[in-house]
Formats: sequence, C-alpha cells, structure tokens
Amino acid sequence: MDAFAILQLLVIAYCLYIALRRAWAGWRTLRLYRSAPAEPPRDVSTSPLQPPPLVATLTAMGFRRLGEASTYFHAIGKEVLCWILVDSTETVQAEVVAAPAASALLTAFADESIVETGFPEGGHLETPAFRSRTITGSAGQAYEYQLWQAAAWSAAHGAVQKATTLADYLHWDEVYRARYLRIKYRWSMIWNGVLPQVLLLFHLASIAYTLLVLPWKGLTLATAAPHITVLFFLSGAGSLLTTVRWQIYLWGRRRNAAGEMARGGR
Repeated sequence: MDAFAILQLLVIAYCLYIALRRAWAGWRTLRLYRSAPAEPPRDVSTSPLQPPPLVATLTAMGFRRLGEASTYFHAIGKEVLCWILVDSTETVQAEVVAAPAASALLTAFADESIVETGFPEGGHLETPAFRSRTITGSAGQAYEYQLWQAAAWSAAHGAVQKATTLADYLHWDEVYRARYLRIKYRWSMIWNGVLPQVLLLFHLASIAYTLLVLPWKGLTLATAAPHITVLFFLSGAGSLLTTVRWQIYLWGRRRNAAGEMARGGR
C-alpha cells in the first residue's frame, strides 16, 4: 500500500473519531430533550451568588430581582443557574444565565400561552399558543421587541399575567416546561441529536463496506487503493455535512427578528 493510501486511512480514522464524539454529544441531547420537562428548578435565592453583568444591565432598565433558581439536568450531569427578574410592569419576566451570557424575556397570558424574546440567542418559531423570537442587538432592543410582540399577542390571548414573586415565576416555568419546552427545542433535537447518529451510521457503513465487502470481492488493502479513496471522500463528506449542520443550527439560534417591528408583523 502506498503512502497516500495510508494517509487517507488516517484521515478516515480521524473522521470516524469526530463522528463518534458528535454522536455521543447527540445522544446526550436526545436524553436531555426527553427528560428536561420533568426537571423543575429549585429556589436558591438565599445562596451567595455573583450575578452576571447582564443582570446589572436589566436592573438599570427598570427590572427588579425576584430571586435565583437552579435546575440540575440529570441526563447530562449539569446544573444551570438562572437569575430571575421582572420589569416595572411586572409582566415581563427575565431569565439570565451566566455562561454564555444570555437572557430570555417571557410574557404569559390568561390562556397560558407564552411569548418570549431571547438575547443574544434564542428561537424562531410560532404556534397558536407559543411564540419565540431572538434579538441579537442589545438587551434594550430585546425588551422593546418583547413589549411589542406581547401587545400584539394579547388581543387574541387575553390579559397579560403578572409575576410579582419567585413563586409566580416557578408556576409559569412549570407551564413552559410542560407545554412548550419540547416544541421550542424540537429542531435542536433533530439537528443536534438525531443527525449526528445518522452521520455516524454513514461512517460505519462506509467502513464496513471497505472491511467486509471488499475482501469478499477478493480485494486486499494493497489492491483496494481506489476504493479507499472513495471511502476517504465519503468520510470527508460526512464530516462536512456535520459542520454544515452545526452552522445551520447556529444561524437559527441567532436569527434576528428586529426587522419585524418595522414591518408590523412576521
């Protein structure tokens, strides 16, 4: 076997390693998608926690502290801390996480429908009872957008519900987890959970063809160089598809909805 074929085999092995790592991460995503609605947050407001800078930004905009909540996701062995605030009207709840720095602004309605605005990342989807958008510019722009979409939503969904205590937030968090969490992260589950498993199967099928089918045809590694080249390109294509998948997912997380206000709609 020539040196070029050996180099190709090394690249194939590396692509398989990457596929295995991403498939494992995808499996964790699938487990999280399944279990997260049953993982309630707990009140940790009495713990000495250092708030991220985004909390100060929201406070300067008129938000006040309701408390802090912690959720432990058993599927991935990770705890997530949230700083919970509410605006001066007590109709816009803010969840702030520290790493990466991000916030979600939520408004709930009488029929238990919810609209939210993520900053600087979030979602972009709408159902009859749930709407999620993302603003990438600033926290102030995100708040302005949240007020705008909440006002538009209230005409069909009833009065805005106030949150005056952390108990109110925990109630609406329960509603959110039960009714909307899986809806919001369905595409994330597909892109980051299912597709990595499919791409791993693609890699394994390609390797199985080389190791099992080619010897059955009487080929050896020394005489199978053209087929190894084909496998090399297949593995490279699988890795490229994985990268493209991730970039499409990030684009969806950062799709800016700021222009919708100017257009008066979606």
